Amino acid sequence: MALFEYKNGISIVKANASEVGGFVRRQLVVVGTKATVELKPLEIFTDSGTVTDVSIYRKADDWWDPGEKSRSGNFGRYDVMMKEFAEFVAGEAVNQYTYDYELELYRILLECCGVGSEGEGEKQ
Repeated sequence: MALFEYKNGISIVKANASEVGGFVRRQLVVVGTKATVELKPLEIFTDSGTVTDVSIYRKADDWWDPGEKSRSGNFGRYDVMMKEFAEFVAGEAVNQYTYDYELELYRILLECCGVGSEGEGEKQ
């Protein structure tokens, strides 16, 4: 688990590869001052493709608010990523993620794991 603190809020990231029932409970929750949006589960595999369920909660004073429910359209989990990668390889597009960006992301992930960017440190 990692806790990120920002000027106007926090983010919590939790992952556990061995959590029983965890796959169907994978979710993304964004909480704001005017609404909460929940995507849960992140992927539902159907005969016609992959979808996700979306709930939007807007009533802060109603503990039993069922929220507005909807289901996304079909999407391919890797389709866009692989299309963009093919364009980079073919020289048809420029990768928006620079080497410096990737290096900084790597350092942040190591720091979240309690390991320094040079590999030193202990897990916390």
